[in-house]
Amino acid sequence: VQVDMLEAQYIPEISFFVLNIVVAVIYNLNSFPEILKSNKITTIGIHNNPNLGEFFNYNRGFDIFLDGMKYETEMKTLSVIEKKQRIFSQFFTYFLKCLNYKNLLTKLSRFLRIFSKQIDWLRFTFPSISDIFYTYFPIRFSTPYIAKRIINFLKDVKTPFFLWAHFMDVHHPYNPPQKNLMKFRTKKLSYSEIFQLNHQVYSNPKKFKIKDFILQKLIDLYDGEINYLDNYLSKIYKNIKKRFTKNCLVIILADHGESFFEHGFFDHQGNIFDELLKIPVFIIDIGNHTSFSKVSQIAQTIDIAPTILEYFEIDIPELFEGKSLLPLLYGKTIKEAKLIISETYQKGGKMKRNEDLSHEFGGYTLISIRKGEWKY
Repeated sequence: VQVDMLEAQYIPEISFFVLNIVVAVIYNLNSFPEILKSNKITTIGIHNNPNLGEFFNYNRGFDIFLDGMKYETEMKTLSVIEKKQRIFSQFFTYFLKCLNYKNLLTKLSRFLRIFSKQIDWLRFTFPSISDIFYTYFPIRFSTPYIAKRIINFLKDVKTPFFLWAHFMDVHHPYNPPQKNLMKFRTKKLSYSEIFQLNHQVYSNPKKFKIKDFILQKLIDLYDGEINYLDNYLSKIYKNIKKRFTKNCLVIILADHGESFFEHGFFDHQGNIFDELLKIPVFIIDIGNHTSFSKVSQIAQTIDIAPTILEYFEIDIPELFEGKSLLPLLYGKTIKEAKLIISETYQKGGKMKRNEDLSHEFGGYTLISIRKGEWKY
């Protein structure tokens, strides 16, 4: 989905892990951020998704690209760490080698994964501490960290600009703070029960009888995660409205839905049911269009890039298969796509990243075609 959003094209039968390289080299096309950059628009990206990093060329076209997965690899570069942190970083690396704290750090990092959201105030208030912290512990940029970085960017960013952020908190394992979880429950869930639900029931549903009360606990955890993220999106949105009183387009969307045993499985793996394909999209034009209305017309993620290009008054490339959604924002209608295509590769209910590999080992391709109210 993120490929569709940043490229605004269907490119079937190509693993999205190599898609950006294919687009750049074989097709000799500019990515959506590169088009913006060529029009003198400052481009900023920040994420914590393992599929959207520099390794897969997602940094193409971004003036600033904070890769939240960089520190999960053994290739730890110091180029993104501020000068004041480098001396401490080098000293700490030498110190750990001398004391051989590898096992201790591994255990501690697992502990911090469980309680990461309980210390979100630290990451939001002191992001520079997190910059050092992320270099040594295999965890992703957290939502508080990303939110604070965005707010800092907004203080002095040069206009016009494009800022793209991707959050991963609304993903399994679900571990929202109790204050967010309790908005959907009357009784708390213990950490041991949350662990069991995530790593036993959710991860191995065939070994358990999924009763309604168990399913509801998982849904409550998921809703708690959404509420947790929503709180930080609210902080970001309030800062955007303080910084800009007009001429600022805000788009909030999901990259996929989530399955809760509607068809016998959890997660968002290798299927094309509507609980995965239907996602919310919010578009706000600050200062020009403040009222909210629900639009029933079908749209696609490949429509996002053309929408932003039109807002910047940049010509939409002919090869872009998406269309601008701006007319919908102002009460007009748009011509819906004749067909909307969704595609995934899977084996045993799990998504595979490469079609050929999937077929070779017994996997297959799933394709859905939506036309109006019908899906085939």
